[in-house]
Amino acid sequence: MSEQDEQPRDEKTRLCRSCRMEISVLAVKCRFCGETVERPRQETRKLTVEDLGGERIRDYLPSSDVANALESFRAEMASPSSQGNAGKNALPPLDEHSQAMATAVSYYAPAVPAVERPAPGDAWKRKVAYVGAFAAALLVLYLGGLLVGAMIREYREEQPPQDTFQSQAPALMEQGAPPVDVLEAAAGAVRHESTPAHRAQLEQARALVIDEVQGLLNSEEWRRSHLQQAGAIANRAYSVDSGEPIRRLRDRVNEERWAYNMLIRDIDESAGETEVRLSLLHPYEDDREVTVRAGDMVEERFRISSINTRGNHVRMVDTLRDDRSLTLDITGDIR
Repeated sequence: MSEQDEQPRDEKTRLCRSCRMEISVLAVKCRFCGETVERPRQETRKLTVEDLGGERIRDYLPSSDVANALESFRAEMASPSSQGNAGKNALPPLDEHSQAMATAVSYYAPAVPAVERPAPGDAWKRKVAYVGAFAAALLVLYLGGLLVGAMIREYREEQPPQDTFQSQAPALMEQGAPPVDVLEAAAGAVRHESTPAHRAQLEQARALVIDEVQGLLNSEEWRRSHLQQAGAIANRAYSVDSGEPIRRLRDRVNEERWAYNMLIRDIDESAGETEVRLSLLHPYEDDREVTVRAGDMVEERFRISSINTRGNHVRMVDTLRDDRSLTLDITGDIR
């Protein structure tokens, strides 16, 4: 008899990983090839409900619904109307054992409550209710907004007026201050608080500045200093008030200064009639020269009255300034 046959039949065995011979599950070394094998694994243990601390359900609770249904079915079959049709197939009454078996249900089958489904005609009613509620909410918001707006306006009207900025322009006009000073004060008041009164004072100050500059440009006894003074006033006025009236005034003064910027280049008598060659200077254009005689026009504005060869000067009339008489000498001075 071999060693394998001598091994008890009830002993659990396993196969060696090297020689694939059957050895005991508790062996740590193969008895056939001598190879060391792993330690035996712990046998998987199957636990029952009782091992885990639970109870095995042996008793079932009867369901009253099933019992009531069977009892109703039995009563219906036992009624006179059913006896005529059932005949000898009528069911006998249930005994206690049959009733217990009929009412037995699984312990784990919970009763499912019936879901109440809405009637098909109720869907449109719910939609109408939702739309009505939404419209009512919008109406409440609209009316609430109107009410809040009215309350805010009423609150503002009840508030006492704040102290307004006092402009110094009226006081300067009463004192006879230069118009450009009055304009500066009026423009500052409008920038601080643009009220109708301040805007009216600004328009009045503009008119004073324009009248002063026009008086210098239209003076009968004209001097070049008048033109320089008008330019200084117009530039300062534009620095404090860049509105359209002051801007036009500054441009007009600059055009006047460029128109009076002339020089005598030469006076010639060789042609039988005295001619003068004038140089017209412009800061933004090329210089131009024109040769004219007595009675000719220069720049469609100045009419030559006479040409004096001994005094080296030319007399002319400014037709845009009420035919004001001017004298241009060889040095370029106009008086």
